[in-house]
Amino acid sequence: MEARRQISPAQRRRRARWGLAVLILLLSALAATAMQTVRDLGTALHRQESISTRAHAITHLQSAAMLLTQTPLGAYSPRSRIALDALTALRRDLATVPQSHLSASLRFHLARAADLIRHIARPPVSRHTALYIQRRQNELLMEVNTINVQLRQLVAQAQSRSDQAIRDARWWGAAFGVMLVITLVLFLLRMLAQATAQRHTVKNLAFELQRDPLTGWANRALFIDAMDRGLSQALRAQRHAGTLFLDLDRFKIINDRFGHAAGDEVLRQITHRFSAVIRSGDLPARVGGDELAIFMPDLPDDAAAAELARRLVECLNEPLMVNGSPIDVGLSIGIAIFPANGQSAAELLNAADQAMYRAKQQGGGYAYHTAAVTAHVARQQQMAKDLHLAVREDQLFCIFQPIFDAKTRYPVAVEALARWRHPDLGVVAPADWLPLAQRADLLAGFTSTIIDHAIKELPAWKKLGWSPRVSINLSASECLNPQLPAIIAETLQKSGLKGSDIELEITDDILTMPVAIETISQVKKLGVGMTMDDTSGGYPSLPSMNRLPLNRLKVDRAAIGQLTRSARELELFAAFVALAHRMRLQVIAEGVETEAQASVILAADCDLLQGHYYAPAQDAELLLRHVQQLTSRGQPTPAGRWF
Repeated sequence: MEARRQISPAQRRRRARWGLAVLILLLSALAATAMQTVRDLGTALHRQESISTRAHAITHLQSAAMLLTQTPLGAYSPRSRIALDALTALRRDLATVPQSHLSASLRFHLARAADLIRHIARPPVSRHTALYIQRRQNELLMEVNTINVQLRQLVAQAQSRSDQAIRDARWWGAAFGVMLVITLVLFLLRMLAQATAQRHTVKNLAFELQRDPLTGWANRALFIDAMDRGLSQALRAQRHAGTLFLDLDRFKIINDRFGHAAGDEVLRQITHRFSAVIRSGDLPARVGGDELAIFMPDLPDDAAAAELARRLVECLNEPLMVNGSPIDVGLSIGIAIFPANGQSAAELLNAADQAMYRAKQQGGGYAYHTAAVTAHVARQQQMAKDLHLAVREDQLFCIFQPIFDAKTRYPVAVEALARWRHPDLGVVAPADWLPLAQRADLLAGFTSTIIDHAIKELPAWKKLGWSPRVSINLSASECLNPQLPAIIAETLQKSGLKGSDIELEITDDILTMPVAIETISQVKKLGVGMTMDDTSGGYPSLPSMNRLPLNRLKVDRAAIGQLTRSARELELFAAFVALAHRMRLQVIAEGVETEAQASVILAADCDLLQGHYYAPAQDAELLLRHVQQLTSRGQPTPAGRWF
């Protein structure tokens, strides 16, 4: 399951601005449509008034024409006065019509008709008066007919424009209605979109509160709540339930080597693989950085939990690919069963956590929670608490194992081995507390203390004429400490020693850690020697010989133990020594236990020897007595052994 896509606040603001702009445009178009509709309605009304006026004018004109077609009119005839009144009413009606609506021809004929009527009404007095009136009457009748035709054309045109204005008003009114409906629909859609966005926001918030954003699995709060409800149902139904607690081995090293982005990608790939084998009714969760858990609410039997654990382990048989590089990740799983190992979610999860630590100490895989596991985890937890007091109460110390020159059999260096003197348990072996210190991120804090204890005896040895190099082991996490060069520089300054008096034994894990390589390079500039130690396969890798600022290479005791058993192993050892010499590096054979091993190592031209055959690790006081014996007789015994 993937985390849902989120909408950023900037995207929300941008969408809101676009929606507001569209709404404003629609409202503007709506207002313009309404104004145009009002204008068209006004135009239509005005033109209707103009049509009415022209219709009245035509009526008056027809009345005047009818009078003029009667018998000849005299100067003071009542009909003449009526015709004049009709013509006056016509001109008065036409005066209300805009002059732009009257053609020049119509205005001319109106003026001509008026003159003719005046001439008819007041003809000149002569014997030809009747003929004069008759002639003017005929001319007036022609003018009236012409005016009548043109007025009717004007009325028809006005009526057409009025009809068009009404049609336009109806069209704009319909457009106004459509725009209004569209605006309302868009407004409702926007309200619906806002409500939907709020609902999605609430869902996303609920998802974020209950789900891990990286893996999509449940977070710790949701997991505990689901476990409480599932255990209550299991108790009522009288059935078993189970919890698996998963921890990824070497995950911290992945973060240190490749960065946290690579670590996140590893988690995504792992949870994707796990999701394919987890049952549909089970609930997976990420409860910590690299800690996962699975709740099985309906467990048919205890073997079902073990079967799921086995399938989860098999999921990591194939290496993961991150940035094109294969990565191997181990898995430790603890199994706790309800109700045997706990009655509540917290108890069951804690029991599975304890079983997981037991599985981790067994080298991975899975382990059930038992009473023995509880006791063992309690001891481990108490020891982890005691480790925090070890530095403050000066419980850490060093023992030393000499390293001999192969040609002179003279001890030219000592390896400082850290030990813990527990107030109740006595001297605790490193295998019992170093993993605890590494899981609790305490090794970086131990570095300064171990270095101080390692070089504390060196001034006394120098007074006796013995100046060995002191070799100190550093883990990969300690090499990642950017303060390491400053710590060593301060230690050298306080003790008055030179950088060449110290040698650091590092592991090839740092090859994929650029920060660690840079830190080691800075330490190297202080004159401190470097030895490659704790290599997989017994021999340092070629990349470490080429990329790291080394002085010496240490061959692991596992490879040394094979030299007297296999001719090919002996040939490989000799070839490795020759290659190291070509690269101007010395070789240390670690774990020399027998005379036969010492003989073949010397025959291969190895430079330095270390092991119980020559001298075991011992505390500073015993080593000082041997140094005094050594200096009193000048050289060690011919066999090179101190005992």
